Amino acid sequence: IDLSAIGKHMPRERYQRGSLTKTGKRTKMWQGLWHVYVRRPDGTEKRLPRTKVLGPATMSKAQAQQHLDKLIAASGVPQPSASNLTRYSKFEDVWKRYRDLKQGTWGTATRKAVVSIFEGESEKKKQASILSVFGRRPVCEITRDPLQYFLNGLATAGASYSVVKKARTYLAAAFQYAADERLIDTNPARKLDLPTRLLQKRPCRRFYTLDEIGNLLAIAQLREHVVLRIFFVCGLRPSELFILRDDDIEPGRIRIDQALKETEKGQDRIGQDGDTKTPDSAGYVALSRSLQEEV
Repeated sequence: IDLSAIGKHMPRERYQRGSLTKTGKRTKMWQGLWHVYVRRPDGTEKRLPRTKVLGPATMSKAQAQQHLDKLIAASGVPQPSASNLTRYSKFEDVWKRYRDLKQGTWGTATRKAVVSIFEGESEKKKQASILSVFGRRPVCEITRDPLQYFLNGLATAGASYSVVKKARTYLAAAFQYAADERLIDTNPARKLDLPTRLLQKRPCRRFYTLDEIGNLLAIAQLREHVVLRIFFVCGLRPSELFILRDDDIEPGRIRIDQALKETEKGQDRIGQDGDTKTPDSAGYVALSRSLQEEV
């Protein structure tokens, strides 16, 4: 038996949504791209691209996608059946699927915060979780208005700016996943507003003036003076500065290769080499001669 030949001539199901781009210099137009499969005389198939201008860019992307879906269906490419996705029809199922796919890229702090907002309850702050409100509802029936009311309610109940912002960000991400899976036509959370006027504790955007920095350094002594100067001159994060070691100080520069994990305990708080907040954070920061002498 030639094992390599098994399944060679079996038909394959091909599902595609194509892609949309805006084209044109003066008048922007939606252009759709998809592929068709042409059978050759020898029985093999060739994949060929197809493009078509769908209309002016004044129409929404969802409307352009509907036009493209019709073209793809007319070209003989089968579309996915909604019955194959019924297990994701409730929002809680969509969220849990999205969470399982994405949490491999989340750090410990992000995972705990996001899961708490969506799945946890807080009797102290009297804040309902997102799943307790929307979890049992079919994802296709959820619209923008109840989502915006929920965010407004979070802010009114005393939730922090960070919590409300995370709720908005990951609601939009979860519904976008549902849209990509063709459970919904449009993302109802895409244009949710951040209720900044309702937030009781707004983030402080004030910075120290140069005079204030001078006054602070004038009264700081020893270790605190060095810490403040590194903050002001080098711009390090607290999680990066408080884990610096002797061998991180080199002539004219500081090496950033670790960060403290605030949500961890014990030895797990100490990040491994190269384990910084973001990949771009690892590297070197210039160190002035006077600051190096003080260090």
